[in-house]
Amino acid sequence: TSGAVNIEAVFELKDNETLSDLLNYAGGLSKDFLGDSLSLNRIEDDTYTAINVSVDQLSKFVIRNNDSLYAINSSFGIVELIGQVKNPGKYLIGGNDTILSIIERAGGYLPNAYPYGSLLYTEKAKKIEEENFNRFYNELIRFLVSGGTSTTSQQSTGLQSSLPLLLADIKNAESSGRVQAEFDLIKIKSDPSKNTFLSDGDKILISKYENLVYVYGAVASPGAYEFESGSSPMDYINKSGGHLKYAEPQNAILINPNGVSAMIKTNGLSFKTLAGDKIDVYPGSLIYVPRELGAVKGLSYASVWAPIVSSLALSIASLNAIND
Repeated sequence: TSGAVNIEAVFELKDNETLSDLLNYAGGLSKDFLGDSLSLNRIEDDTYTAINVSVDQLSKFVIRNNDSLYAINSSFGIVELIGQVKNPGKYLIGGNDTILSIIERAGGYLPNAYPYGSLLYTEKAKKIEEENFNRFYNELIRFLVSGGTSTTSQQSTGLQSSLPLLLADIKNAESSGRVQAEFDLIKIKSDPSKNTFLSDGDKILISKYENLVYVYGAVASPGAYEFESGSSPMDYINKSGGHLKYAEPQNAILINPNGVSAMIKTNGLSFKTLAGDKIDVYPGSLIYVPRELGAVKGLSYASVWAPIVSSLALSIASLNAIND
């Protein structure tokens, strides 16, 4: 049972007991219950069905193995769950529903699910992304109009060739609305603070494990390459044909499968994070090599270019996951 009941839990019932008995075990309906019916989630012949059952009809439904009963809260909405779960689809949620409760209502993960690479998308995050891309674009336009220049003629040439392309990337970037969240159910159960609450319109994608690493940006052959344990970001960049003439591999971005991004630097031989930590590349990671922009008067890489490049890289990683 879940939703507007006094005890949300899994119960063991006897043969011929009904939904009414199940509701009694759950302590009855809570004060947050809305409406006059409950949602019975049932699996028949490997097919998931949701049945609306009015309160006065609960005693007429005999309980079956793996049935779940959901009572609508006063605050409710719909989330979409797709990917590697036993029963994907759209689920009605209440104000207390979380990633854990929805995954459990969907019957749990399939054997090839990849929780570390799974994703949560929200409308709020999508709106913030769109606002950030518009802000980046307008700030760069204002900078150019004000007469911003690079410090050397060589850097000016690189900037003049790369900046229009960067502006086009920002203008055409698609906001995904991805939110970093924990999908390891064991970790969530051991630390409830990692259990993300859901809102109306949220979308959850449970990824399928794939032994691939993605390389995009200013490289010869962007695409997916087979994951090899112990390989560095430069190994994958080399597999993609190497970086292009106006690339900045020393300012590459690594997007882990869970959405956490890190700027990486190289001494020509190896990659590390800006903090000096060793880089680990996981299956499903994405490496993004930006175009060369050079040092520009009035604009520092850390304060301006890095957030833009990171946002573009994360957008590519999210949309790549959706398309797969």
